[in-house]
Amino acid sequence: MDRPKTFSASMETPEVPRLYFDHAATTPLAPEVLDAMMPWLSGAHGNPSSLHASGRMARHAVEDARSRIARICGVATEGVVFTGSGTEADNLAVLGVAARRQGTIITSIVEHEAVLHPVQRLESEGRGVVRLRPRADGSIDPDAVADAIDGSVALVTLMHTNNETGAVTDTRAVGRICDRHEVPVHVDAVQALPWHPVTPEALGADLVTVSAHKIGGPKGVGALLLRGSAQPGPQILGGSQERGRRAGTENVAGIVGFAAALERVERTREAAALRMRFLSDRLRAALSEGAGPSYVPVRAGDPSPHIVYGFVRGGADAEMLVLRLDLEGVEASSGSACSSGALERGHVPRALGAPGAPLRLSIGPDTTEAEVDRCAAIVCRVVEILGSPRRA
Repeated sequence: MDRPKTFSASMETPEVPRLYFDHAATTPLAPEVLDAMMPWLSGAHGNPSSLHASGRMARHAVEDARSRIARICGVATEGVVFTGSGTEADNLAVLGVAARRQGTIITSIVEHEAVLHPVQRLESEGRGVVRLRPRADGSIDPDAVADAIDGSVALVTLMHTNNETGAVTDTRAVGRICDRHEVPVHVDAVQALPWHPVTPEALGADLVTVSAHKIGGPKGVGALLLRGSAQPGPQILGGSQERGRRAGTENVAGIVGFAAALERVERTREAAALRMRFLSDRLRAALSEGAGPSYVPVRAGDPSPHIVYGFVRGGADAEMLVLRLDLEGVEASSGSACSSGALERGHVPRALGAPGAPLRLSIGPDTTEAEVDRCAAIVCRVVEILGSPRRA
């Protein structure tokens, strides 16, 4: 199944060849994943909690997918809690641990809103919160965690791969620090999942958030992976599903698709990561050469291979930049899709002292060298047009 190359918004708008450079927001559904889901989107319709044959078939599909995901992610089968999204899994981790442990929450100012907002709620209820500042690339220094942690801490919650900048935090080092203080660690690994092993052991975590639609799987399904004794209190009530940890009828087709997508990633991860790094390096080089001083790249020593992040100096704001690129056929973003349209947005650029409008370009397994080159040429042209200071 080829992804569409053209798009027409209306009869008056001519077709423009599309270049999809927003894989950090979501990825195309892989054909083999859709094939795995189809029986559960059509003929097989049972509720996994029903006792009759159709229900038992659905339950078997859910539990088979759970065991496959558990094997790849290095947790016990009962350590996979299915949710409706990565956002819900983050909420379950933060609010669920806080429901069972008193004490301060340590996080950072560049986390995803799915962590920031639950932490804000806890703070409004009187919970102590320590917010760490990032390095220049958006990653968090483990030493900053060591300086902040003590016996009064209930949870440390940090992203492995920053969803806007692509910067990678050494969460395994954070985990070693927290182990000494017997403090649980939650890691949002949603952006890490395509390119890094996300077993709790590898990430130094007790709770790990993952999501299907970042890896060629369906939207509307995520999971919280639990290691050892980590058992967050439920945040959605009304049923005994997921061993009482998340009420609600399971998304059978989505869960089956999640397992298929994860197995696909596991087979191709190493080769895909090498190819993505080559393409992202090519894109960075083309932007640095073609956009000149109007483009300010942000790069860590070892960023995630799929995200190219930087700032455009001059008169353009983020919305203008993204919309102009869209008119030229490049689908990109200024950052997290979950904050688009919010009244207060851009917390990551602010934390990094943004010298201009943020631009996130993110590539995927199907991105070609020709598409990278075309994207770079269009971005450079748009930057030249919008990157000059506005005149009075």
